[in-house]
Formats: sequence, structure tokens, C-alpha cells
Amino acid sequence: MAVNPKKGDIVSFQLVRNGLIGDPKIQVLVEGDINYSIAKAIDPEINRKHETLFPYFSSAVGGNNDPSSYPYIGIINTNGQLEVIGVPWILESSFQYVQSRRATINVSNWREEFTAPVTSFFADLGVNWTIAKFED
Repeated sequence: MAVNPKKGDIVSFQLVRNGLIGDPKIQVLVEGDINYSIAKAIDPEINRKHETLFPYFSSAVGGNNDPSSYPYIGIINTNGQLEVIGVPWILESSFQYVQSRRATINVSNWREEFTAPVTSFFADLGVNWTIAKFED
């Protein structure tokens, strides 16, 4: 499987070597493709990260040690922060498209009459949902 995420995809993956520049990326939102110039502007540590990971992906890029020559993606990580990832940094065998995510929505002024329209709204979206509990 080729690693080719598109804007709006929800994906999970590990880097070619875990722990060197962060944890595995679990159910992150892809913001889109980013070129090298933009990647450097967003993350001034891009070249350092490239050098740290290059020994682990050098064969995948034919030994080309030029961080400006390969693509990057922007992701929104689990902390809600934009993060830049070099596509060759992704361990291809770990890459997976995620079918769904779980969201928690808290409503502070819930009234019982909201149940029917909310049920209809989520049914139209094809979303499975539950109300966890009511609090006074």
C-alpha cells in the first residue's frame, strides 16, 4: 500500500523509528500536502528531524539525503496542534486509513425535546450515537 493521504483523511501510522521525534500518530486528521518551504516555515526543526530519521528511511528514497526533495503532509495531532510529517518518515506497513473516530459532545442546557431532532440528525448522517448520562 502506498502512503498517499489526502486532506480530510483520518489516518494512523508509526514513524520509521518510534520515539525519536514523537509517538505513533493515532487517528490524526490530514490537513493536506505541504511543500518543503512551507514545512520549514511551520516547523523550523524539519532538517534536524530529517537527519534523525534519515538512516531509517534512506533506502526508501534511494539514498537521497535532501529533505527538500520529498513530500510532506500536515496533520492535526491528538493535542489539536498542526504537525508536519515527511511522507518517507512514515512506516508504510503501519499506515492505515481509519474508518471512524469517537467524539464526546457535552451539552450544558440539554432538554428532553432535543432528543427527537438530534436522533433524526444523527440518523441522516449515518452516525451511531448514545447519550451517556444526564446530570442535573
